[in-house]
Amino acid sequence: LLGDDPAEATSTETLAGRALGEAERSLSRVFLHQAATAESRDAKVAQPTQSLMFEIPIAGPNGTSIAQLRIERDDRAPTEAGGTLRRVFQVDIAFDIAPLGPVAVRVGLMDGRRVAVGVWCESDDGLVRMEAERENIVLGLEQEGMVVAGLDLHRGHPPEGREETTTAANHRLDLQL
Repeated sequence: LLGDDPAEATSTETLAGRALGEAERSLSRVFLHQAATAESRDAKVAQPTQSLMFEIPIAGPNGTSIAQLRIERDDRAPTEAGGTLRRVFQVDIAFDIAPLGPVAVRVGLMDGRRVAVGVWCESDDGLVRMEAERENIVLGLEQEGMVVAGLDLHRGHPPEGREETTTAANHRLDLQL
């Protein structure tokens, strides 16, 4: 190991510095290679959709809770001349307020101010309460100028709904190195 000789200590420090520099350059090459591979191979695959995610506080009967919102543009929806209206945005809202319990809402905003709404309640009691408010929900949306294409209530969790191609663009990047 190290002796009392200062030349030996300097050469060890030099070797350690050189090893550290080589390791950093090697990691840079790995990241560059992964990024270049991801860009070239995934250019043919649909690009991931951009989404805006944020949280807002909401007041409930038992205090303040947080609602999580995600707004995503749906560029994958087909456009057909003279065909059915296509979805333009998807809005996902998740909250947990007593007495409903955990609730997830998915709203598809389509051309022409049309909306399709899906509501998923984790509790049976929450589902019963939402069913009792179905007409008020539709009426409230219509009063805001929306045309309600549908309002579906479900027990459980919403389907993930994302295609693998939307998450594939950077799946090979190892950010843990």
